[in-house]
Amino acid sequence: MRDLLIRLNLKNLVSLLVILVLLRLTIHSQEVKSILSDIQQILYLTFYSFIDKTFKDNQSLFIASILIGITNQNLPKDIYTSFKRFNLLHAISISGANFSLIQSLLDKFNYIINKRILVFLSLIIFTLYFFLIGFNNAPALRAYTNSSINNYSKLVGRPIKFHRTVVITVLVTLILRPELLFTNSFLLSQGFAIFYHLLGQKPLSTLFNSELKRILLIFLITTTIFNSQSPDFLANLLFSILYPLIFVFTFLHFILSFFSISFDLLVNMITLMVDFIFKYFKELESLYNSQLQIIIFLAILALIFKSQIRLKSYEYQKFN
Repeated sequence: MRDLLIRLNLKNLVSLLVILVLLRLTIHSQEVKSILSDIQQILYLTFYSFIDKTFKDNQSLFIASILIGITNQNLPKDIYTSFKRFNLLHAISISGANFSLIQSLLDKFNYIINKRILVFLSLIIFTLYFFLIGFNNAPALRAYTNSSINNYSKLVGRPIKFHRTVVITVLVTLILRPELLFTNSFLLSQGFAIFYHLLGQKPLSTLFNSELKRILLIFLITTTIFNSQSPDFLANLLFSILYPLIFVFTFLHFILSFFSISFDLLVNMITLMVDFIFKYFKELESLYNSQLQIIIFLAILALIFKSQIRLKSYEYQKFN
């Protein structure tokens, strides 16, 4: 039985490799490559021109950066410096979080839309978003491959184990875009994907059972990895709250514009949130506010630590 399973796994792996090689040959042919490039440029220019016309210069650059990942250095120097100082450069570039946000929004329609239709819709939306970002973004390729695998498993009704998803993602990248495989952005993206998966498994899922705890943990990890000199937890917390709203409202307004529907309230709300981020970050650069937020951060850590001790005490009394 074990030998049979091994043969089946090898057969599936060989089939996957053949499909990927054929896909590579197809997309790297001059005709197909030209078509894909034209589609990508049309999507990018359409969206960016919409952003550029709707918002002011600094606002449009910032929004485009967090939504479709334009070069960070195009941002105004003071904004770029603030995000770098607060250990938030990863927030103004594309990561798996963008795709996770889209997936979480689509999952809200589980009880309204037929499962198969929703899966096909998800694949279309993820493909369009991947094209919008571009083919040279390693985290986007990793996240797009990962989400496609997960949606395929939903479609066929066969869950795919996480470690297999990781292997398939690496194989896809190795064959389609080998130059991206060992870049820091791909390794960090894949590393955080593994980390988020582990957060959902026991005992970590028990320890970090709230979004605030997870933000705290991720903040500490990213501060260590990126060797941040002046990390700011409140800035990270603020951005984690406002970013999904900016993302959803901007794309919603973009979609409505195709139907010639103008919703000024959406634009005003996005503008207010972006301006608030700019102003708040400048305020946090003062020494007083930096010291204050450190105190708040330590207080939150103390409260979480206290709740964990109380939980363990309760569990001990319950079972003894």
